[in-house]
Amino acid sequence: MYHFHENSRDLDSPLISRYILDRRDGGELLRFNVAIMGRSSHSDYLGSIDLGTGSHIGCINRARLLRIGTNNYADIKALMSRHDRVIDIRLPEGALTADTRPAELAKYRSSPARGGYGDDSGLLLLYPVSRDSRPVRGTAKTREPLDAVDHIVGVGFVFPESGSTRANVEYITADVASMPEVEVEVPDEGDEPIEIEAGLG
Repeated sequence: MYHFHENSRDLDSPLISRYILDRRDGGELLRFNVAIMGRSSHSDYLGSIDLGTGSHIGCINRARLLRIGTNNYADIKALMSRHDRVIDIRLPEGALTADTRPAELAKYRSSPARGGYGDDSGLLLLYPVSRDSRPVRGTAKTREPLDAVDHIVGVGFVFPESGSTRANVEYITADVASMPEVEVEVPDEGDEPIEIEAGLG
Protein backbone atom coordinates (compact mmCIF):
# COMPACT_ATOMS: atom_id res chain seq x y z
CA MET A 1 0.00 0.00 0.00
CA TYR A 2 3.08 2.26 0.02
CA HIS A 3 2.89 4.93 -2.67
CA PHE A 4 5.89 6.62 -4.20
CA HIS A 5 5.66 10.26 -5.15
CA GLU A 6 4.18 10.81 -8.59
CA ASN A 7 7.37 12.57 -9.69
CA SER A 8 9.61 9.67 -8.69
CA ARG A 9 11.59 8.57 -11.74
CA ASP A 10 13.16 5.45 -10.22
CA LEU A 11 10.44 3.67 -8.30
CA ASP A 12 6.96 2.58 -9.37
CA SER A 13 4.73 0.56 -7.02
CA PRO A 14 2.87 -1.55 -9.65
CA LEU A 15 6.11 -2.44 -11.48
CA ILE A 16 7.94 -3.39 -8.28
CA SER A 17 4.97 -5.48 -7.10
CA ARG A 18 4.80 -7.29 -10.44
CA TYR A 19 8.54 -7.94 -10.39
CA ILE A 20 8.39 -9.47 -6.89
CA LEU A 21 5.30 -11.57 -7.62
CA ASP A 22 6.75 -12.91 -10.88
CA ARG A 23 9.97 -13.91 -9.14
CA ARG A 24 7.96 -15.59 -6.38
CA ASP A 25 6.13 -17.60 -9.05
CA GLY A 26 9.58 -18.89 -10.03
CA GLY A 27 10.39 -19.88 -6.45
CA GLU A 28 12.49 -16.82 -5.65
CA LEU A 29 12.14 -13.87 -3.24
CA LEU A 30 10.18 -16.01 -0.78
CA ARG A 31 11.83 -14.24 2.18
CA PHE A 32 12.66 -10.63 2.97
CA ASN A 33 14.68 -9.18 5.80
CA VAL A 34 13.66 -5.77 7.12
CA ALA A 35 16.23 -3.24 8.35
CA ILE A 36 15.29 0.04 10.01
CA MET A 37 18.03 2.55 9.29
CA GLY A 38 17.48 4.97 12.16
CA ARG A 39 19.89 6.87 14.37
CA SER A 40 21.68 4.94 17.10
CA SER A 41 22.09 8.05 19.23
CA HIS A 42 19.59 10.59 20.52
CA SER A 43 19.09 13.92 18.74
CA ASP A 44 16.85 16.63 20.14
CA TYR A 45 16.37 18.45 16.86
CA LEU A 46 15.89 15.44 14.55
CA GLY A 47 13.33 13.70 16.75
CA SER A 48 12.05 10.13 16.60
CA ILE A 49 9.20 8.09 15.14
CA ASP A 50 7.08 5.12 16.21
CA LEU A 51 7.31 2.34 13.62
CA GLY A 52 5.60 -0.28 15.77
CA THR A 53 8.77 -1.87 17.15
CA GLY A 54 7.95 -1.14 20.78
CA SER A 55 10.32 1.81 21.03
CA HIS A 56 10.78 5.05 19.15
CA ILE A 57 13.36 5.11 16.34
CA GLY A 58 15.67 8.09 15.97
CA CYS A 59 15.20 9.92 12.67
CA ILE A 60 18.09 10.53 10.29
CA ASN A 61 19.10 13.76 8.57
CA ARG A 62 18.44 14.21 4.85
CA ALA A 63 18.29 17.86 3.80
CA ARG A 64 16.66 18.73 0.49
CA LEU A 65 18.44 20.01 -2.59
CA LEU A 66 17.92 23.70 -3.22
CA ARG A 67 14.57 24.29 -4.85
CA ILE A 68 14.49 25.21 -8.50
CA GLY A 69 11.43 27.26 -9.34
CA THR A 70 8.26 26.46 -7.40
CA ASN A 71 8.40 22.65 -7.26
CA ASN A 72 6.18 21.29 -4.50
CA TYR A 73 8.27 18.24 -3.64
CA ALA A 74 11.63 17.68 -1.96
CA ASP A 75 14.53 15.97 -3.69
CA ILE A 76 17.05 14.61 -1.17
CA LYS A 77 19.10 12.91 -3.91
CA ALA A 78 20.68 9.86 -2.24
CA LEU A 79 18.73 8.04 0.48
CA MET A 80 20.75 4.82 0.69
CA SER A 81 24.45 4.29 1.13
CA ARG A 82 25.89 1.66 -1.21
CA HIS A 83 26.87 -0.63 1.65
CA ASP A 84 23.34 -0.56 3.11
CA ARG A 85 22.52 -3.23 0.51
CA VAL A 86 24.27 -5.93 2.56
CA ILE A 87 23.70 -4.66 6.09
CA ASP A 88 21.96 -7.92 7.05
CA ILE A 89 24.71 -10.22 5.74
CA ARG A 90 27.87 -11.31 7.52
CA LEU A 91 30.61 -10.77 5.01
CA PRO A 92 34.18 -12.03 5.27
CA GLU A 93 36.79 -9.40 6.04
CA GLY A 94 37.84 -7.52 2.92
CA ALA A 95 34.71 -8.38 0.90
CA LEU A 96 33.32 -4.88 1.31
CA THR A 97 35.42 -1.92 0.18
CA ALA A 98 34.81 1.57 -1.15
CA ASP A 99 35.24 0.14 -4.67
CA THR A 100 32.71 -2.70 -4.33
CA ARG A 101 30.27 -2.35 -7.23
CA PRO A 102 26.45 -2.68 -6.96
CA ALA A 103 26.51 -5.83 -9.12
CA GLU A 104 28.86 -7.47 -6.62
CA LEU A 105 26.61 -6.46 -3.73
CA ALA A 106 23.63 -8.08 -5.46
CA LYS A 107 25.66 -11.28 -5.90
CA TYR A 108 26.60 -11.22 -2.20
CA ARG A 109 22.90 -11.71 -1.37
CA SER A 110 22.93 -15.07 -3.17
CA SER A 111 23.45 -18.32 -1.28
CA PRO A 112 26.98 -19.79 -0.98
CA ALA A 113 25.97 -22.43 -3.53
CA ARG A 114 25.61 -19.61 -6.08
CA GLY A 115 28.76 -17.74 -5.09
CA GLY A 116 27.33 -15.40 -2.47
CA TYR A 117 27.28 -14.97 1.30
CA GLY A 118 23.53 -14.65 1.89
CA ASP A 119 20.46 -16.85 1.64
CA ASP A 120 18.78 -15.47 -1.52
CA SER A 121 16.50 -13.25 0.58
CA GLY A 122 15.43 -9.79 -0.44
CA LEU A 123 15.98 -6.77 1.78
CA LEU A 124 13.55 -3.98 2.63
CA LEU A 125 15.19 -0.94 4.20
CA LEU A 126 13.16 1.68 6.07
CA TYR A 127 14.64 5.13 6.54
CA PRO A 128 12.88 7.40 9.06
CA VAL A 129 13.80 10.89 7.85
CA SER A 130 13.37 13.86 10.16
CA ARG A 131 11.01 16.59 9.03
CA ASP A 132 13.52 19.02 10.57
CA SER A 133 16.50 17.80 8.50
CA ARG A 134 19.01 20.58 7.80
CA PRO A 135 22.15 20.98 5.71
CA VAL A 136 25.33 19.66 7.27
CA ARG A 137 28.77 21.18 6.96
CA GLY A 138 29.95 21.25 3.37
CA THR A 139 26.44 21.21 1.83
CA ALA A 140 25.17 24.72 2.68
CA LYS A 141 25.46 25.90 -0.94
CA THR A 142 23.53 23.00 -2.44
CA ARG A 143 20.95 22.10 0.22
CA GLU A 144 18.33 23.67 2.43
CA PRO A 145 16.15 22.50 5.36
CA LEU A 146 13.68 19.75 4.46
CA ASP A 147 10.86 21.61 6.21
CA ALA A 148 8.36 18.74 5.87
CA VAL A 149 4.92 18.61 7.49
CA ASP A 150 5.80 15.38 9.32
CA HIS A 151 8.58 12.83 9.55
CA ILE A 152 8.98 10.77 6.37
CA VAL A 153 9.64 7.05 5.91
CA GLY A 154 11.75 6.37 2.85
CA VAL A 155 12.18 2.84 1.52
CA GLY A 156 14.85 0.93 -0.31
CA PHE A 157 14.60 -2.50 -1.95
CA VAL A 158 17.54 -4.81 -2.56
CA PHE A 159 17.11 -7.99 -4.59
CA PRO A 160 19.52 -10.90 -4.98
CA GLU A 161 20.52 -12.03 -8.44
CA SER A 162 17.98 -14.26 -10.10
CA GLY A 163 19.03 -17.87 -10.61
CA SER A 164 16.02 -18.63 -12.79
CA THR A 165 16.49 -19.35 -16.47
CA ARG A 166 12.83 -18.53 -17.11
CA ALA A 167 12.78 -15.09 -15.53
CA ASN A 168 10.53 -13.04 -17.78
CA VAL A 169 10.48 -9.73 -15.94
CA GLU A 170 12.84 -6.81 -15.86
CA TYR A 171 13.04 -3.77 -13.68
CA ILE A 172 15.60 -1.29 -14.89
CA THR A 173 16.70 2.08 -13.55
CA ALA A 174 19.78 4.09 -14.38
CA ASP A 175 22.68 2.51 -12.50
CA VAL A 176 24.88 5.62 -12.40
CA ALA A 177 26.99 4.06 -9.65
CA SER A 178 28.48 1.66 -12.18
CA MET A 179 29.54 4.44 -14.55
CA PRO A 180 33.06 5.53 -13.61
CA GLU A 181 32.78 8.90 -15.34
CA VAL A 182 29.70 9.89 -13.31
CA GLU A 183 30.12 11.42 -9.88
CA VAL A 184 27.63 9.74 -7.54
CA GLU A 185 26.37 11.75 -4.61
CA VAL A 186 26.42 9.99 -1.27
CA PRO A 187 23.77 10.52 1.40
CA ASP A 188 23.91 13.35 3.88
CA GLU A 189 25.40 11.02 6.50
CA GLY A 190 26.40 13.68 9.01
CA ASP A 191 23.51 14.43 11.32
CA GLU A 192 24.95 17.52 12.97
CA PRO A 193 23.45 20.68 11.46
CA ILE A 194 25.33 23.78 10.55
CA GLU A 195 25.32 26.08 13.55
CA ILE A 196 23.89 29.45 12.58
CA GLU A 197 26.01 32.19 14.05
CA ALA A 198 24.36 35.46 14.99
CA GLY A 199 26.34 38.64 15.48
CA LEU A 200 25.47 42.02 16.87
CA GLY A 201 26.48 44.93 14.67
